[in-house]
Amino acid sequence: TGFLFSKIITRMVPMMIVSAMSYAINRAFFKDSIYTKAVSDKGVRVSHNKDVSILNMITVNKLIETNFKTIRPEQTLRDLLPIISSSRRNIYPVVDEEGNFKGHVLFDSIRKIIFDPEQYDTSIEDIMLLPDYLVTTEDSAEEVVKKFERSGNYNIAVVDGRKYLGYISRALIFTTYQATLKEISIVEACKQHYKDISHDENDYDVTYENAQARERTQILFD
Repeated sequence: TGFLFSKIITRMVPMMIVSAMSYAINRAFFKDSIYTKAVSDKGVRVSHNKDVSILNMITVNKLIETNFKTIRPEQTLRDLLPIISSSRRNIYPVVDEEGNFKGHVLFDSIRKIIFDPEQYDTSIEDIMLLPDYLVTTEDSAEEVVKKFERSGNYNIAVVDGRKYLGYISRALIFTTYQATLKEISIVEACKQHYKDISHDENDYDVTYENAQARERTQILFD
């Protein structure tokens, strides 16, 4: 029995050392485990922060609203008045002939002059504002949320390079977040898995982490 036990230990120790070294090297060079890499390759970043993980599942391009009426920078307030009367929005993007975003006119900023005929020949270029924050097609939903928090704006223009695409609203992105948010507990599934493989659920080792990663990945794929 002792001889057999020594043979098993002799074979197991090198395997354990190799496994530990492989795990350490993998964690040093790769952020994702073998279970989360497949999800990450699909463009979904998996995070231990629940809010961040959910935001990373939201596609920003699908949140762009395009029902804003544009105006050219060389036009005047007189040209803007019929746009204001026919628009349900209070933001008027200023876009040049090539479709480049130049700024926007906010209804609140011109409220005092729209009823003054003497101001009707004022150039749009003179009354438009250049926003401090823009959303690009490269931004993640997490980055967009940060821009809303920093700016305090309710709408932020979206551009592809310099090209105007539309706006994203604070209300829509948070509504989408709430619709995406669904908490699914993996506690019981993990406990059953630990029981099946005779692993102590209070032993927070690699097996413990891999079991949780496996359950999360399965839910994300489903």
